[in-house]
Amino acid sequence: TSRRAAAIKKAISAGKHIYCEKPTATSLDEALELAELANKAGVKNGVVQDKLFLPGLLKLKRLIDSHFFGDI
Repeated sequence: TSRRAAAIKKAISAGKHIYCEKPTATSLDEALELAELANKAGVKNGVVQDKLFLPGLLKLKRLIDSHFFGDI
C-alpha cells in the first residue's frame, strides 16, 4: 500500500488505464490527487473492493456481529 500511489502515478504518466486494489493511497488527499491526475490524463480508472464481499468474509462478519467468538 505504501508504494501503490507512486506506481499509479507512473502508470498514469505513461497513459495506462488503472484498476487497482484498495486503498489507492495512504491518505485521502493523495487518493484525490490520483483521481484528479487520472481524470486529467483521460485514463480510465477504478478501485476493486471485491474481498469485502467474498462469502467467507461475509460469514465471518456475521459470526463476529453475533458475538460467536465472544469479545474481540
